[in-house]
Amino acid sequence: MGRRRKSRSLISTQSLLIILCLLLIAVAVHMLFSEDDEKIVVGQAKEQTQAQNQEKDQVQNKAQTENQTKPTTNSEISKKDEVKVVQSGNSANEINEQEARKLAVKQFKELNERWVKERDLEVLEFSRANEYYYYISSKENTVEIKKDGGKITRINSVPVQ
Repeated sequence: MGRRRKSRSLISTQSLLIILCLLLIAVAVHMLFSEDDEKIVVGQAKEQTQAQNQEKDQVQNKAQTENQTKPTTNSEISKKDEVKVVQSGNSANEINEQEARKLAVKQFKELNERWVKERDLEVLEFSRANEYYYYISSKENTVEIKKDGGKITRINSVPVQ
């Protein structure tokens, strides 16, 4: 009787191991095919995202062209009208970052931001339409200064005319 119990327990143990192996194989096959499905879904999502980004870019480009051609309203420039635009003495020379910082500090003081210091400003250099600009921001205001000549072109994202 001892042999039959051992053989029955071996059979049930062997059958459990076989079932477990088959289950693992089935899970592995499922994961293999589901990854392909996920790649397809991810690819479609990327295409949708790219299409949405292109639409946003088109809308932004349209808005920029409208801003460039459309005169600003009084409500948009009300703060600017109260403020004198400070200009650099260099009309034909290219200014460096340090000179742009000094010019920005003067403009921020004109905007009643009295305690701003040159070292506290964040400076970003960028190009638009093959012209280079400094985008300088303090805690409260932003100024865009044209690198060639040091002309302030925007104050708090409002074009200066």
